Amino acid sequence: MERVMVFIDGNNLNNAVYHLFDGFPPRFNIKKLAKKLCGINRNLVKVFYYTALADRADNPTAYDNHKRFIDALNALRRVQVVVGYLAKRQIPGVQLDPANPSTYIHVEKETDVNIATDLLTKAFFNAYDTAVLVSADSDYSRAVECVKFLGKVVELAVTKNQKAAKMKYLADSYIEMDRGFFLESC
Repeated sequence: MERVMVFIDGNNLNNAVYHLFDGFPPRFNIKKLAKKLCGINRNLVKVFYYTALADRADNPTAYDNHKRFIDALNALRRVQVVVGYLAKRQIPGVQLDPANPSTYIHVEKETDVNIATDLLTKAFFNAYDTAVLVSADSDYSRAVECVKFLGKVVELAVTKNQKAAKMKYLADSYIEMDRGFFLESC
């Protein structure tokens, strides 16, 4: 039976779903989403969910909620959360004050390299036959090319509102997730 691993760029997915639903995204189950992407005639080996945490001091409530979400995902069988961090970057023309969130933006760090590394190492060690990459980020293009060179199949899953032309071209196939995709069984 074909072995499938699902690699989810959490921030990319959440942002895309937010825009797909015009700022009112539904709650959905990550494991159910992965199972739906895998399909019934294939073996879902593992789900990797990549995210980043900000400093708790920036927003304790948001941090605590995100941490609870991460802990709940990690408690699921065959789900692994890989956590990067959010770095503070100065807003151009505004003096940086680390104690004042209006003077900086957060930039996600480590997610792209973590996904690319896992795609490649799992392919190299023959841990899957097919990778489902849930992201429209073209930063993964070279990793996708290398995984395909190793003889693996790469499927791309993006929301209907994401362009992702380069990634759609590189992937062996792609799935466009529309509103119904999330509302029906996720």
